[in-house]
Amino acid sequence: MANHTWRRTVAVLACGLLAALGGCRNGWMEDIMAPISGEKGGGPPDWRRTLYVAPWGSDNGNGTEAAPFATMDKALAVIRNAYDAEWPNYQSADPDAPPDAARIIVDGTIASGDGTSNDALFDIIDTALYDTLPPVTLDGNLTLTGGAAYNGGGVYFQGDGDFIMTGNAAIKNNHATATGWGGGVDFAGAGNFIMSGHAVIGGAEPGDANTAPLYGGGVRIAGGSFIMKEHAAVIGNETGGNGGGVYVANPGGTFTMEGSAVIGDNEATGDGGGVYVANPGGTFTMEGGAVFSGNESGGGGGGVYVSGGTFEMK
Repeated sequence: MANHTWRRTVAVLACGLLAALGGCRNGWMEDIMAPISGEKGGGPPDWRRTLYVAPWGSDNGNGTEAAPFATMDKALAVIRNAYDAEWPNYQSADPDAPPDAARIIVDGTIASGDGTSNDALFDIIDTALYDTLPPVTLDGNLTLTGGAAYNGGGVYFQGDGDFIMTGNAAIKNNHATATGWGGGVDFAGAGNFIMSGHAVIGGAEPGDANTAPLYGGGVRIAGGSFIMKEHAAVIGNETGGNGGGVYVANPGGTFTMEGSAVIGDNEATGDGGGVYVANPGGTFTMEGGAVFSGNESGGGGGGVYVSGGTFEMK
């Protein structure tokens, strides 16, 4: 049996209103659905395609730059449908082949008014159709703002895939409601949440704060790992409970800061103004030039509060 080496990358680029047109040819759906047994243009079954989303687009469009979708949900559905059709073929051809790797690159502003809705701006939930979810990358000048949901006002992620913020991506002014958690992001996956570049959750301006009434004003991690590196920042977020910036839940959530990553000016009414590490399985590691500054709590640990978990500085 042939040992196919391949990688599928499907990208979604959500453009701002001033994005330039052109550059994406027709035939993208045929490329997505092409069978593993064939080769495109004499090359191996390893190709990249881009789906576009823009505020002025339509979900009846074809996802090209000239005719973008209007919502990320539509783009994600197209990717999922391709997975559903293609993954059994790949498994049949090579049971040891890695799972499909789809990528969503988002650039633009995704907003939901004044933050009084009842759904995350971006729900990424495992439907059990695939071995792993498509990795989701938020890139460019993306801003997610004004979302409200019980968990994860900006982004709610549940599944085995990866969630990546890079470039100048920002998640700000989103809110967990009722007694929820993860005002900016609630990552309940078994994969990785990675922030790099100049990505930021929260912000330094009035109205930028993500908020949660219970845990994790900026981020709650419940399983999987959260990695902040380069110049990524979690700043200016607030919670009425524990973990103004980041709440590392149990069991098994891990959080690593490295490079010049910053957690600053976050506030918790309870414990852990910057980071709260829950008992017993949470783990928090700081290394390199990671920075804590200006975090405050009404209880213990203005910077970090460890409740039976593990905290290590290298």
